[in-house]
Amino acid sequence: MSYNPKSVLDINEYGNPFTKLNDGIDFLMREAKKKGYQAQITANYNFSGTTRYAVNQITQPTEYGEVSFALKLVNGKRMGAGSTTMIEEKGLMTLFEQVEKIMSGSPEIPFYQGLPDPRAGHPKNLGANDWSVEERVEEVLKAINAAEEIHDKVIVSGTASTTITYQRIVSTEGIDAESSSNGHYFKVNCIVESETDKSHRGYGQEEEYFRGNIPNVEEMSKEAANTAKDTLNLIDLPAKEYEVVLGPQAVSDLMLFAQFSLDPVSFHESNSYASDRLGDQIFDEKITMRDLPLEPELAYIVRSFDGEGLPTSNTTVFDEGVLKMIPYDSFNAARFLGDKNDATGHTFSFFGQTSAFFASGVFNAGQKKYRDLVSEIDNGLWVKNFWYNRFTIRKEGGLTGLTRNGLYHVKNGEIIGAVRNLRYTESFVRAFGPGNVISLSSDRKMYQLNTCPAAHLEKFNFSSVAHTTKQ
Repeated sequence: MSYNPKSVLDINEYGNPFTKLNDGIDFLMREAKKKGYQAQITANYNFSGTTRYAVNQITQPTEYGEVSFALKLVNGKRMGAGSTTMIEEKGLMTLFEQVEKIMSGSPEIPFYQGLPDPRAGHPKNLGANDWSVEERVEEVLKAINAAEEIHDKVIVSGTASTTITYQRIVSTEGIDAESSSNGHYFKVNCIVESETDKSHRGYGQEEEYFRGNIPNVEEMSKEAANTAKDTLNLIDLPAKEYEVVLGPQAVSDLMLFAQFSLDPVSFHESNSYASDRLGDQIFDEKITMRDLPLEPELAYIVRSFDGEGLPTSNTTVFDEGVLKMIPYDSFNAARFLGDKNDATGHTFSFFGQTSAFFASGVFNAGQKKYRDLVSEIDNGLWVKNFWYNRFTIRKEGGLTGLTRNGLYHVKNGEIIGAVRNLRYTESFVRAFGPGNVISLSSDRKMYQLNTCPAAHLEKFNFSSVAHTTKQ
C-alpha cells in the first residue's frame, strides 16, 4: 500500500483541511485554463502547537492551523506570483486577478522557459512521532524542576512546540505532487540574578530541533542553568585570535551562512565564496556536508518534493571539503544553464518568489565526544553559540557577531571560568578551511536547517569586547 501524505494529520483531532485545499486548487486551475495561462498552484496546510513557559510556569499553550495558497501565472515570457490566506472563492479570485495584473505588467524575461516539466517521483513517509500538548507539558515541568536543582532562584522560560506541514503542488504542465512532514522544537532559557545586585544577571540557553526521540530536556535545562550561574562572574580577556571549540549551535550559526551563500544567483554573479570554485577544496577535509531531505532521522527539513513539485534527492554538497554541486530552481537553471529542466529539486518559495537552497544540511561527525574536545584545548575559548551574525565581506564568507550564552576560558583542558562576551570578525571559509579544523565531535545536534557536530579549531579571530551586559 502506498504512503498517503495526508496521514500526517489526524483529522479526527485537528479537522479536515483537505477539502478546502482541493477546492482551491480546482478553482484556480479553472481560471488559469480559461485564459490559456501556464499556472502553478501551491496549496499549504501548516499546524503549530506551542507550549510557552515563563518565570517557572506554563503560561500559554496554543494550537493553530492555517490554509494558504500560492499562485504563479505564466504567459509567454512574462510571469507573476502571489499568495493568500483568503481561501473562499472571493479571496482566491482576488489573488488570481492580482497575480494576473503583476504578470501582465512585468517585462518579458528573454531567457525564461516557463514552468518545469514533471518528473517521476514517489511520496515517502517523512513523519515523526506525534508530540501532544500533554507530553509537551510533561517535558516543560521536567525542565523547570531540573533547573531548580542547580539554583533555587533560577528563572526558567522557553518553548516546546510541534509543527505539521502538508503541501500539494499542481501545474498546467502535468505536475501533481504532495508531501508532508512534522517536527518538534524545545528551548530552555535560564536567568540567575546576583544576590547583591538585582540588575546583574547570568544567562544560559539550550535549544534543539528534533523529529524522533525527545531530547533529554533535564540535561539541557541543567546545562542552561549552570551557564547562567557561571556567567554571574566573568573574566575579562582581550579580543584576539584564539584556539576554540565551537559547540554544535555555534557551528550551526556559522554554517547557515555557508549554506545560504550557495544559491545560484550569488554563485553566478560572483557574490559567493563558492563562485568559480566548483570542484575546489574550500573547507578542511574533515568537512563533509550532505543535503538529506529524504532522511527524517538526520535532517529537520524533509520533503519528497520541492517548491516546484519536482522530486527531491539526497545529495553530497561538500565531499571532504570539496564543493560538489550548486542547487538550481527552474528559473535560474534556464537563466544560467540554458535549460529549465536542469533544476536540482532544491526550490523554496520566499514571498512569492523562488530560489534554490540547501535546507537539509547534515555535517559528518568526528570521533570524539563534544566535551572531550573542550578538554583538549591548550589555551583558548569554548564558545556555545553566536548571535547578531551578519556578513562583512560576503564574497570571502566574512562574518561578524557576538558570543552568547556561554563563553569559557579553557587552559590545559581545564575550564578557568566564564568570559565576558566578545565580538568575532571571521570568515567561515578560513575558520573551517584546510588545516584549521583539528577535530569534530561524534555527537551532533539537529537545528532547523542543519545538523552539526562541535568543532575544535586551531584559530578563530575575535575583534573586540562586546558592548553588552547580556551573556
